[in-house]
Amino acid sequence: MIEILAARPEEEYQLAREPEKLAAILERTRRQGYGENFRGWQQEEKIASIAVPIRSQQRVIGCLNLVYMAKAMSLEQAAQKYLAPLQKVAAQIESRMTEEEVFYE
Repeated sequence: MIEILAARPEEEYQLAREPEKLAAILERTRRQGYGENFRGWQQEEKIASIAVPIRSQQRVIGCLNLVYMAKAMSLEQAAQKYLAPLQKVAAQIESRMTEEEVFYE
């Protein structure tokens, strides 16, 4: 996926072309247990989000996201208030999936 994004010339895919910077972001995300974006969209700077992974067989197959107006709360406030519920729902989704429902290439 990263190779596909890196091949795109648009500016919004620049991070995929910077492996060290991307690795640092991924490491921070793993350490925190969630992803974040605070006014980082080029098209919509008023938006923020936090996201938790949905896994199957130790692989991330999707994410559960909370997108909100950035002026409503900080990333820290969003994580404090909504991270545990997001993680709970992600765990419920993971527990209800069967091996047959997830296809890998």
